[in-house]
Amino acid sequence: MQMMFWGLLFVMFDFWLRLPGGAVEILPDVIGYILVIFGMFRLEREEPCTAEPFKQGKVLAAVLFLVSLAETVFGVTGLNMGNWPGLWGALGSLASQAVVLVLVAMCIRQIVRGIVNIEKEYKQDLRGDLLIQGLSMFVAANLLAIVLSAVPALRGDLLTIALFAIKAVAAFLFLSRLFSTNSLYRANCKKDRLP
Repeated sequence: MQMMFWGLLFVMFDFWLRLPGGAVEILPDVIGYILVIFGMFRLEREEPCTAEPFKQGKVLAAVLFLVSLAETVFGVTGLNMGNWPGLWGALGSLASQAVVLVLVAMCIRQIVRGIVNIEKEYKQDLRGDLLIQGLSMFVAANLLAIVLSAVPALRGDLLTIALFAIKAVAAFLFLSRLFSTNSLYRANCKKDRLP
C-alpha cells in the first residue's frame, strides 16, 4: 500500500519547472503510475481479496501511464492540444483534462475498493469511507479547476495560485487518509503474517 501512496503522491501533485524551451514536471506522473501499478501487484499478491478491483485498477493505471508518457513527449515538443490554435486547442485541452481526471478517479476508486475488500476480509476499520470522501473532494477540486480555468475572463496568476492551493489541499487530505489507512493495515491486518 505504501508504494501506491508514493505513486499517487506523484500523480496528484503537479509541480512544474518552467524553462525557456518548455516545462519539466518535478514529480512525473509516469513514475507515479509505475509505482501505483507495482503497488497494486504487490498488495494483490499479499491480499487475494483485492484481485478484482486491482485487476481493473492496473489496466486503468497502465492506460494513464501511456497517456502520461504521450503527454510528456508531446509537451516537450510543443504538440499538445492546448497549443493548437483557437477553439480546437481550448476544447481539446479541456476534454483531455476531463478524460484524464475521470481515468485517474476510476483508478483511485479501484484502489479504494481493494482497501474496502481488505476491511471486510479482516473485519478491521481501515477508513475506507474516509478514502471515498477524500477521493470525492479531490475530483471536485480538479473539476472546479478545469471549469474555472476554461473561463477566459477568470484567467490570471491569482486564480492559478488559488486553484493550485485548492487542488493541493484536496490531494493532501486524500493522501493523508491513505497514509493513515496504510498504518492501520500494517498494524491490524499484517501483524499475523509478520515474521
